Amino acid sequence: TEEEDLLADEETPESIYLYKEFFSELLRSIETSLSPTELRVFNLCVQGNSYKQTAEKLGMTEKAVDNAMQRARKKIRTNFS
Repeated sequence: TEEEDLLADEETPESIYLYKEFFSELLRSIETSLSPTELRVFNLCVQGNSYKQTAEKLGMTEKAVDNAMQRARKKIRTNFS
């Protein structure tokens, strides 16, 4: 299956292509399912920013960042389970 190809030990041009396509589609799905605020918070947190750093960069409270991440996680789990 496609998922097995993505996890293959040997990288082939085909498996690399499938890997890129899979993650491109996953990213597009995430981008379309999250609100603009959730997406900004999600992107910063995925890049390694703490909730505090994310809050400072976006002019939000840490609690607002936490709430946005909880909503984003729930949407991602719901859409991809």
